Amino acid sequence: MPLCESELQKPIAEIVAEQQLQYQQTDAKISSIQTTWAGSQLQHRVAQLETLVGKDVPEAERKLNSTNEAISSGNISRTFANLKLKHVYGFRQRSVT
Repeated sequence: MPLCESELQKPIAEIVAEQQLQYQQTDAKISSIQTTWAGSQLQHRVAQLETLVGKDVPEAERKLNSTNEAISSGNISRTFANLKLKHVYGFRQRSVT
């Protein structure tokens, strides 16, 4: 019986195993995202745009380095990724006008 003096629906070993599996799956997904990003056309295109248009854009508005850092550290969320994509489209608009 656990310290809280209540019955568990599953053995504690099973609960721990399920939690470990979730962590392993998360680590695998992070690794997959990192690998995909490293070879992605999007990353290459952002680098091109920031190089072409970047001379007219303050360093603080350039996002490739911070995006690379966030992805390589595994510190990225869907919201973060969406904001970065909006930024890319902003650069793209600047490059065609």
